[in-house]
Amino acid sequence: MMRISMKLSSNLLFHRLGLFVSEEVQQSSSPFNFFVDSCSFGKAACWLSDSSGRDVNATLVGSSRADESGIPTHKLEFGTLPDDHGKLLQCGLSTSHGAVLLEKLLLWEVPVKALHVSALPVLVAGQLAKLSVFSDSLPEAQHRCFIQRPGSQRRRNLTVLSTSQSKKIDNKNRTLVRVRSEFGFNVSMADRNADIVCKGTAGSERKETAWNGIISEISEPCETVVDLGPEKFWLAGQTKLVQVISKRCSIWNVSHSCWLKLNGDSPPLQKVQLREVEAMADVRIGSSVDLLQRVIVAETKYSADGEG
Repeated sequence: MMRISMKLSSNLLFHRLGLFVSEEVQQSSSPFNFFVDSCSFGKAACWLSDSSGRDVNATLVGSSRADESGIPTHKLEFGTLPDDHGKLLQCGLSTSHGAVLLEKLLLWEVPVKALHVSALPVLVAGQLAKLSVFSDSLPEAQHRCFIQRPGSQRRRNLTVLSTSQSKKIDNKNRTLVRVRSEFGFNVSMADRNADIVCKGTAGSERKETAWNGIISEISEPCETVVDLGPEKFWLAGQTKLVQVISKRCSIWNVSHSCWLKLNGDSPPLQKVQLREVEAMADVRIGSSVDLLQRVIVAETKYSADGEG
């Protein structure tokens, strides 16, 4: 039996992709150490190999007594270079039952250097707000975001709506993992002036990168009404004005959109007038039967720049 001993390898991270070497070891000029548990290591050897067939043999530094499981541990070391990223760490053991080969891909840990967070959206009380975060690292990063009021230890975690991964080549020609996460939260007026914090960790979680923002403005939702005019009946061929009015909008600019809807067919109504948060739409009636099957839908959009 032969295995890499992770309990003694404080500078190694075991991951499904392979063995990750910590950033501290990468920046150190000291030899790289690792530990192997084996009952018969006197007949074993370890080396680092690449696709070209070049091997770097590891040196046996010493062995310790067997642990509680009865298996002794052996300490090995070799010098690593930046271009050793992606090479194969192999240990071979000759037994009476044949050769045993242990293989682990050796990878350089690349922590999250920066979190890229989308601008805070228009925040309206009672509505769902979304926030997008992405980062590059190796192995892949884990993102989390929360809201915290100044001076309080209580946190309100944001809900992860989606997560996706893609590849990104860095300036050292290493293939990193770009993780993009989308978070959502229901906006409350109590969130005003609170901090919104996002953090990213990759691999060993020894290092954590954070992004902070402040929720400075939150609007109460508008009160929107649709005025179809005083006429009870509409005539075919008639042009009607539909008036959409939003009131009590405390902060944000508002725009309106209207359309007729029938079985998924939604032709937009032409906007003919706009003043403040009041819109009038021109509706041309086709036939009375057609109108009976349709409903007029009005939508209110909030934006910081007035564009809906």
